[in-house]
This record gives sequence, structure tokens and C-alpha cells, in this order.
Amino acid sequence: MKWTTLILIFTWITSFSQNSEFDSIYNKITRNLVSTRPVTALVTTDYLYEISGNQIEQAKALMLKASILRQNGLTSEAIKVIEQADGLFSLSENYIYIARFNGLLSTLYRENGITSSGKRALQKAIEASKKIKSKNDALRFQGNLQQELAYYAMETGDHVHAIIYLKQGIEFFNKLNKNYDPNFHLATTHELLGKNYLLLKKPDSAFIYFDLALQNLQNSQNPKSPLKGFIYNGLGATYQYQDDFENAHIYYLKGLDVAETSNFYNLKVEVYKALMDYYRATNEDDNFILFSEKREKLINIARQTQKNIANKLIERLQEKENSIKFKNSSALFFGASLLGIIFVLGVYYYRSKLGISNFQGISVNNTPRNVETLTKIVEEKNYMSQETEKHILNKLKEFEDSNYFLDKNMSFSTLVGFINSNSKYLRQVLKNNKNTDYNHYINELRINYVVNKLKTNPDYLNYKISYLAEECGFSSHSKFSASFKNVTQLSPSEFIINLRDKATNINSDLT
Repeated sequence: MKWTTLILIFTWITSFSQNSEFDSIYNKITRNLVSTRPVTALVTTDYLYEISGNQIEQAKALMLKASILRQNGLTSEAIKVIEQADGLFSLSENYIYIARFNGLLSTLYRENGITSSGKRALQKAIEASKKIKSKNDALRFQGNLQQELAYYAMETGDHVHAIIYLKQGIEFFNKLNKNYDPNFHLATTHELLGKNYLLLKKPDSAFIYFDLALQNLQNSQNPKSPLKGFIYNGLGATYQYQDDFENAHIYYLKGLDVAETSNFYNLKVEVYKALMDYYRATNEDDNFILFSEKREKLINIARQTQKNIANKLIERLQEKENSIKFKNSSALFFGASLLGIIFVLGVYYYRSKLGISNFQGISVNNTPRNVETLTKIVEEKNYMSQETEKHILNKLKEFEDSNYFLDKNMSFSTLVGFINSNSKYLRQVLKNNKNTDYNHYINELRINYVVNKLKTNPDYLNYKISYLAEECGFSSHSKFSASFKNVTQLSPSEFIINLRDKATNINSDLT
């Protein structure tokens, strides 16, 4: 997890306006419960969502919930929550929140190794940021999104493009009003530039940007941020690269002091590792062993703590889901019972008007066929409004155009969050409007995607079936092949052979 991203998340979610009760509970969660009682904090975010007076407060509650899940290693669950939050604003023109949610989604996907989905979310965030009416909000988001682009480049070792993105970000931050703390944003960017130049083995440039980062941080609204420790650590690494071990040690110790004072986990891990490398290079075996053991102990404790908390959070999420299912089933049972009573009373009234007195002889088997049909239609319709149906169909069209279905972690609940509706309505629309269910719907979209690639891109004809399966989100070769044949009536191999034969025949006709 990138420390700058974590800091920005809490900066974003504390920038909303609140009502008094909401504000009081929210502050209690962020200031006390998040770090000391994360399970209680998670439970309280659900209550916070329930008392939200508007969409913005709902979004704030969901972002806080996602942050708690992410902080404790439950990235997949955090993604689902943010997708739900994004759905709240999908039909609005509140581009600040659309940019915010998709920027965070991009980070979560990237950290979870789902690069393709992450880049799609990032592109959506970039497009939304261009439509933000507030000049300073737009500049801040566009600068932060350049940092996110830089992280993608850094993860592939492309430090040249990372530097380009970061410098583009500086152009946005330099235009910010001072109330938006441009110096802090510049400090984070300059620190990243220093790291990238050092990785490109350009220590002189690295020194320049690390020094700029220190100056920016000192002039920011948060001069005591743990960022200072990362900057010191970067300066130490740059001195060590030049074999200036004396200055390297000085800055490593400065970084260590910030790490111990702030108790910032990521900084501790980074500084301990730097000191291990330093003491190995200077042949100080005792100190090397000391920091090696400290780092290992720190990581092990964090892993065990995170595992314990994650298990408790998962249990809480499952309890919540089971509770919702129970309520839904109870409501369904009550509704069905009520419908049955109304139906029986209706038949009684109807037959009474016709002068039929043998009501006691009525049986289920004697129900007229047209009444059965009418009842079925009423049950299937389930009183979904035309506006809701139209909204779901529009969102499904957006989903199909986005290629989100290629994500191998795509699930029914994720799609429900995307369309911002409920599972019952989604199933109903898929059945009545597309004559399918969720699994067949997703599989057909994926197969059609591959078929189009095979027809329009000759390179795909040379790819292995396993690659094609992975490309479109299938978990296995066999599932892909079965779905492919179900949609096209041919196996993938047969389909590819047919396309090759057609291409050969066309080429023969042209010669």
C-alpha cells in the first residue's frame, strides 16, 4: 500500500460537510475506533450510512468503510464498497465524487493486481476530473491522478514515463490556491521524482527533488507529516549510492527518528530495510542483525494482527449479509402470504357475486388458467417501475461498453453495485429483457469480445486457447471452451481454423 494514497484517502473523506450527529459519529470512528477497534468501526459505518441525510453523507460513510477494509488487507471487499459508492453518483453530474471514487478504485485494483480494471477506472476518473466546475478541485484531482499514472509506470519499471507524469502533475499543483495546500501535494510529487531519478541512477537529479520535497513540506499545512521520514530515507539512499556513507547514515537516522516518533508502519519497514542494506555494506554485522530482526518482527506482528482483524471483519460482513438475506426472505414470505390471502378473498367475492355458494369446494387445482397466468405476471413484474427498468438497461449498456466484464473477479454483487439497484430487479431485467441469467450474460459478453478480436485482429489467431481464456476473464481453459461452444456452436479451435481457411481463400482469390 502506498503511504501517500492512504493519507490522501483520509484527506478526501474529511473534506465533506456533515450534519451534527453524522459529524460526531464520523469523528469518533476516524479519531479513535479505526486504529483501536476496527471491527466496531466497521459496524458503526453501517449505522453511519443509515443515518445519512443525503448522497454525499452516504458516499462519505462508504468511503470510510472501504478505507477500514483496505487498511486491514481486505482489498476485494473494499473494491465492492467503492463500486457501490460510485453507483450512487453514476447518473449525477457530481464529477468530484465520480473522480474521487474511480481514482480510489484505480488504486485498489492496482494494489490487487487487476491492472486492466484499474486503468479503466483511472481513465474514468481523468475524464470526470476535466468536468469538475471548481477550478481548484479540478486541478487537485488532475494532479493526483498524474501520480496514480506514475505508480502504474513505476510498477512496470518505466521510470522515464513515471517522471513525465509526475512533472505534468506539478503543473496542476502549481496553479492551486494556497487553501488547497499546494506545497504538500508538491512535496509528495517531488519525493516520488527523487525516487525515480535515483532508480535511473541519476543521483544529482535525485538530490534536487528530495531537497525540493523538504522545502515544500516545511511550507505546507502539515510539516510534521511522516512524508519527511520518506524524504530523509531517500536522501540517505542517494548519499549511499555515491558511497558517501557518513551522510547516508545521518539521513537514515533522521528517517528512523521520524518513523519511531510517528509509529508509521510503512515508513518503519522502509527505513529498517535501508539500514539493513547500509550496515551490510559497511560490514557492521551486529547492527545488520539488529535491524533485520526488528523488521522481521514488525512485519510478522503486522501480518498476524491484520489476519486476526481481517477474520473478524469478514465475520461481521457475513453476519450483515446473512441478516439481509433473512430480512429479505421474511419479507418475501410475508408478501407471498398476503398475496395469497388477497387472492382467496378476491375469488370468494367474485364467486359470491355470481351466486356461487359452494365456496368450500374450491381447490387450487380448479383455479382458472388465466388467473394463474395473471398471478405469474404480477409476481414477475414485482411492481418495478418503468424508470427503474430503463435505468438498469442503460447501466447494462454502459457496462457492456466498458468491458468491465473482462475482469476475472467480476461477480453478480459487483454488477449489482455497478447498476446501483438491487439483485432482484437485475435478475428480473436480465430474464425479461435479455432472456438470460447472470452467468450466461457475462459469458456471452466475454465470448463475443474474443470472437470480435479473432475476426478483426489476425494476431489473435495465433494465441493459445489458455491465453484467450485469461484475456476475457475466464478462470480456466475448460470453462472458456464450454462457453465458447455454447455461444458459437463451435469449439475455439474449430472457430479459429474456419477463420484461417476463410483468410486463405480470400488471399487466393486476390492472387
